[in-house]
Amino acid sequence: REEHPVVVAAITKFTILNISPIDQFNNWISSLLCKLVLNTRNYSFKNWLSLEDSFYKDRDEIDLLTSEIGVNSDYTQVLEYFSEQLADRALNLAEQVKLLAKDTKVAK
Repeated sequence: REEHPVVVAAITKFTILNISPIDQFNNWISSLLCKLVLNTRNYSFKNWLSLEDSFYKDRDEIDLLTSEIGVNSDYTQVLEYFSEQLADRALNLAEQVKLLAKDTKVAK
């Protein structure tokens, strides 16, 4: 409970992605566990935030990051990547909410 939820979620996600025998379902399971970690630690953005689509776009980069974890067990780049993706998605969500608020005022 002392670690930040983003750090725990990133390590959970990329550790699950690094497991070889169940490679077919790794992405799905890692996304579920990542959401579970964030939700149980009150870091959920009320389920408005979805990280899956950003991770599906950058599949080559994710494969490179997971292979580097297997070689040297260094999570620094993984944490940077995950936190940047989370911040980017949160910023996009904030912009969408602001635009929606403006549209509501115009409609009234």
